[in-house]
Amino acid sequence: MKAWRLLLRMMAYRPWLYAMDGLLWMMVHGFFIIPGLLVKAFFDALQGGTLRTGTVLWLIMAFTLARIAHIYVSAWVDILHRFTMSALLRSNAFDAVLGLPGAASLSCSSTEALDYIKEDAGQVEDAISWTLDVLGSAVFTVVSVVLLVRIDPVVTLLAFVPLVLVVAIAQSAEGKVSRYRESARKASEEATGAMGEVFGAIQAIKVAGVEVHALKHVAQLCETRRKAALKDGLFNQLLDSIYHNTVGIGTGILLVVIASRVSALSFSLGDFSLFIFCLSFVSDYTCFWGGFLAHYQRTRVSLDRLRELVADPSGAVLVTHTPLPLTPRAKARSRRRCEPVLHREETGSGSAFQRLDVRGFTCLHPSGKGIHDVDLSLGRGDLVVVTGRIGSGKTTLLRAIQGLLPSQGELLWNGQPVTEPATFFVPPRSAYTPQAPALLSDTLAENLFLGIDEEEALLNYALRAAVMEDDIAALSDGIRTRIGPRGLKLSGGQAQRTAAARMFLRKPELYFIDDMSSALDAETERLLWKRFAEVEDRTCLAVSHRRGTLELADWVVVMREGRIEAQGRLEEVLDRSEEMRSLWGR
Repeated sequence: MKAWRLLLRMMAYRPWLYAMDGLLWMMVHGFFIIPGLLVKAFFDALQGGTLRTGTVLWLIMAFTLARIAHIYVSAWVDILHRFTMSALLRSNAFDAVLGLPGAASLSCSSTEALDYIKEDAGQVEDAISWTLDVLGSAVFTVVSVVLLVRIDPVVTLLAFVPLVLVVAIAQSAEGKVSRYRESARKASEEATGAMGEVFGAIQAIKVAGVEVHALKHVAQLCETRRKAALKDGLFNQLLDSIYHNTVGIGTGILLVVIASRVSALSFSLGDFSLFIFCLSFVSDYTCFWGGFLAHYQRTRVSLDRLRELVADPSGAVLVTHTPLPLTPRAKARSRRRCEPVLHREETGSGSAFQRLDVRGFTCLHPSGKGIHDVDLSLGRGDLVVVTGRIGSGKTTLLRAIQGLLPSQGELLWNGQPVTEPATFFVPPRSAYTPQAPALLSDTLAENLFLGIDEEEALLNYALRAAVMEDDIAALSDGIRTRIGPRGLKLSGGQAQRTAAARMFLRKPELYFIDDMSSALDAETERLLWKRFAEVEDRTCLAVSHRRGTLELADWVVVMREGRIEAQGRLEEVLDRSEEMRSLWGR
């Protein structure tokens, strides 16, 4: 979809707001005609016109006060409209990113993604606001041209020469504007991404003793960004200078022609003042039009980056007319609309969990590796453990079932097909603990609750199940202790058990666990799985290679090169599978 089509689609989101904003700013631009007419009346009064000079001065004062009040109202409406446009774009972009199949689908780092959503959405917001100025100025530029033609058609025709030159220059510079802006944005992405990576790997950098090298690398990228931004800024300033100088020179020539006509008495003093006033309006619009064309090229680059970010070449998802509950009353209405939907979603597809069937499941990575034709089942109360060598497809299977990776095959929940696993496998239906847990740079409590109500009994249960009682007691502020950037103050085992406690707090019907005890010592691991086995009606699909976990399993699934080599009870699998015997050490 073309960039201008996307802009039109956004303008249609709140058409009444766009129309009101446009009308108000059209009047703002139109008010420029009134001072010209009043000045003409003033000079005509000096030459013996019908109006007295005192009356004209009072009219000018009244107009000035009215203009101040009108600009205040217009600015308020414009701010509301601009915020609505950028909020729609950012909201849709966030929804699209969060709806992608797994974080690996992002085309850039999370830091760069936030920069896109902030800066590029602001660029698009400006472009839409500029269209109001273009339309408003265009209407009264036409009015100015009519007045100019009535005064002197020959001079008016000459006034359009600078406009033709500005448009020609803007068209010829279109490619360079896009290239310089794209180069500047790319250099900014690389520098921002590198700084984010350095901040995230400070410990590794210090241990390796490569601080100087890391800083030098970031400095080089920042210098490249500076040069690219300088080229982009200088080229745009050069274009603005050319536009204004072209218009200025043209206007100077016109003034010489007009002066000769005034001396020939073909102009009255009032006509001369009105002609100069209208001519300046046309000249300003000419410069503004050139700037708008350059701004539109930069907006195209911003929309292209956002389309790449949300993995939608058409960009339709960015401009979808999504409700934006921006006021307390709108938020309340939105909650009331959502509550029945959430209730139906929680109780749909056969109510309480009884059985999950995976049939013909395939998920391939771009490299060609993945899982092929996987079939397995688990019933209520089962502990099914998937094991295998590194790269055999264990984690891929777990993530694909939950819709975190694109896949093919059939998923049946209580015998009913699951068509949207990414939205289906969420609390309270299921919960997931990955091997490398994602923690927030906040308190331990915030990482555990993540927005759910704090219930003391449930918290105690979750902390005990995750074997965290002693850890909490040792922390200075208990669960209110701040754990540092991404949980940096916690050990690897504490981070894994924090993620496990977060999962237990949600009391899901089905647990997905990816080797959550890989960073634990033997005794803590044994106690964690022992307590987990005691949970009533717990159903779990886990990935593990630990003997203690496999011995607790009701069913063992052995993966090899993306396929199931064997499955059954532990002793049965050990008897039938050479791969399992190798993993077990027999």
